[in-house]
Amino acid sequence: MLMKKNKVSVMAGRGKLKYFSDDQGLTWSPYLVDDQHLRYGDGERTWLVDHTGKVVGGELKPSSEVRIHLAAYRLRKEVCAVIHAHPCAVVAHSMVGAPLVPAFNPEVLAAVGPIAEVEYEASGSAALAALFEDVLADHNTFIMARHGAVTLGLDLEHAYDRLEMLEQTAQMQVMAGCLSP
Repeated sequence: MLMKKNKVSVMAGRGKLKYFSDDQGLTWSPYLVDDQHLRYGDGERTWLVDHTGKVVGGELKPSSEVRIHLAAYRLRKEVCAVIHAHPCAVVAHSMVGAPLVPAFNPEVLAAVGPIAEVEYEASGSAALAALFEDVLADHNTFIMARHGAVTLGLDLEHAYDRLEMLEQTAQMQVMAGCLSP
């Protein structure tokens, strides 16, 4: 696991993001690089960004979703993990505009809280980050229209549990829809 200190971010699929907070800034794995075996301090395969998002180290292209992660850490001091992923059933819901109903599974509603649906904006855009900033204060779980999901947590496991419950709820709704007359 790629972890250093107390803040970690992960993005599922290629282009994974890992975040390590230290006095120099935030260290991330680069865009479209398979970082399965990447370790903290691997300077050849990571890049360093300061707390404003300015790249201050590294030669590879950074991820486009840095602004969302930075906004979450800046606006929610208790948040120590941000996960951005593309779980299949959640993405399917977001592509067709089908609302995800957490009340479908009461445990999910209790664990993830209200789900913010973030309108479509281009990946990595300032407009997308601004939409997140508008709803970050009151939500820990987000569905990005035609894109994926973001979950926040007190640690990586907490954020991952929210992501997993979100995807399981989406899968149950898809299955229930297939079975209903």
